[in-house]
Amino acid sequence: NEYLKGHSGDQLIVDRVSRPTVRVERPAITCAYTIQPDVIRGLAGQNAFRGRGLLGRFLYCFPPSWIGRRTIAPPSVPEDVREAYLITIESLAEICDGVKLELDSAAGVCLEAWEREVEAMLGEDGRLEHLRDWGGKLVGATIRIAGIIHVVERGVTCDIDEHTIASAIAIARYLIPHAETAISLMDAQYGEAAGDANRILRWIKRDGLTNFSLRDAHQACRPHIHLADDAAKAVDDLERRNFVRQLPNPPQVKGRPPSPRYEVNPATHELTRNERGVVATHGKPNSSRDWVTPNVSDDEPREPSTGEEGATLHPPEPSPSDSARDVAEERFTAPAEPAPPIVVANCDSLDDGELNGASTGGEWIEI
Repeated sequence: NEYLKGHSGDQLIVDRVSRPTVRVERPAITCAYTIQPDVIRGLAGQNAFRGRGLLGRFLYCFPPSWIGRRTIAPPSVPEDVREAYLITIESLAEICDGVKLELDSAAGVCLEAWEREVEAMLGEDGRLEHLRDWGGKLVGATIRIAGIIHVVERGVTCDIDEHTIASAIAIARYLIPHAETAISLMDAQYGEAAGDANRILRWIKRDGLTNFSLRDAHQACRPHIHLADDAAKAVDDLERRNFVRQLPNPPQVKGRPPSPRYEVNPATHELTRNERGVVATHGKPNSSRDWVTPNVSDDEPREPSTGEEGATLHPPEPSPSDSARDVAEERFTAPAEPAPPIVVANCDSLDDGELNGASTGGEWIEI
């Protein structure tokens, strides 16, 4: 909480039982850490950091290693440079009263254009779609950088001009790939394929696909999934959760082997969700080529009581695709077997409302 308040400058009040209350009217904090990549990876396990947006407030930089190219016995920092730096830092620290900096008209136009560009990057299939926590704060960080540049160069007596905003935007652009690297390191231990799998799943639903090849998936999502191996891992994740299943390989012919093909679970296009984030599905246990219930998370689905044993069921809303669904269910469900059990899976792990589960029946069940 102290870090968040120090970043925004909001009043900080800490009430303690055994000690006096701490009150800071205008908190300010500056963090500058030089850490190893393994430490970055470990931050992913700190749920409080990510859940409260702390990690999204940092600006990341991953410079190339100089090992093997380092200057031996480098000269010291010139004394005039050291002195100028100290004077600048001290002058900034001496600005005690709150100062309101404004943009001139040209700078305002430049900033608005940058806001529109960032907003597009945050949209679906945009560069920052998987970095919304960080990217949603990028424009604010740009303004902060512009403020620092302006105060260092000109003090607080005039408006921020277009050149200063353009310089801050250039720095912000530089930081984007570094943030991508940092976030990818943080996400690594939880499965890098998760975000890619959701991206491929959206492509499947958007295009209404019933089958596709691995090459198709890679080509469709190539701006975001650069390597074919990454696409394969993502599709494997979808197959593990029963959204898709690999089709038998065709007879071997001369030349390059064909790309693996996958069949889409018909339920993928009929996802339903209630206000408590619970997906109710009709699922069958593993049996030959019949579909099993898609898992919405890495946890095993829970099996509550059936309707005959006391569960309360609500009928599904009518769907225009009922006839298509009937055809699909006739194909993938053995009609001679009894009605399958109702399986309810938890959706707590979904990111940004992405529904990564599927339903073949679509009936609600109250928990």
